Amino acid sequence: EYYNNAVNTLDQAYIDPFLGASSERMTDLLPDVFALEEQYYLAIISGQRSVDEFDDFVQEWLDSGGAEITEDVNAWYATQNN
Repeated sequence: EYYNNAVNTLDQAYIDPFLGASSERMTDLLPDVFALEEQYYLAIISGQRSVDEFDDFVQEWLDSGGAEITEDVNAWYATQNN
């Protein structure tokens, strides 16, 4: 029963209060951006990267889809009645 419900609702978006309603572009980009974040955090914890490289990471994040995600989140937020 739960499996069928999950499969039947795959096309429905979950509204995350931080990210907003996912756009199609966000759905495509978020898995790679989240993987990049995880790799960076693990590299800091393991000592492979320095926290001083954070600005480099931010630029890599923006170049890997973060800029588009930020744009979509801001567009969604602008439509909300705050």
